[in-house]
Amino acid sequence: MNKIKLPNQRMLNRTIALVSKSVAKKTLKHFQKNFAKGGFENPSGQFERWAKRKHKHNHPLLKKTKKLQKSFKTNFKRNGFEIENVAPYAGYVQEGTENNPERPILYRSKELDNIVIQELNKGVLKMLGLK
Repeated sequence: MNKIKLPNQRMLNRTIALVSKSVAKKTLKHFQKNFAKGGFENPSGQFERWAKRKHKHNHPLLKKTKKLQKSFKTNFKRNGFEIENVAPYAGYVQEGTENNPERPILYRSKELDNIVIQELNKGVLKMLGLK
């Protein structure tokens, strides 16, 4: 008689934890990579440059100290994770102010959705012993 072995709850939980860590790592790289590009991927999947400054400076936009770029933190929770930027001024950059346009640094995109799907597929295939 042929048998099939299906994953138990422990295997599922371990896979979810490993996938979450992998997705978080790739998501952080995605956001940090945008500082080099000087923009972000809008909801339709197109790259969009951040709004230019009003005055000229000798350093690239949002890169003088690299504090903003280095201030992304991952918080793992029971049902996934959150990524936040803990720089005190990150909200002003993200949302904009009366004098400065918004320059999104945290956002959902097609590229990030694809990262999640790819990592889930890899995790499930590995868990089932198919990869």
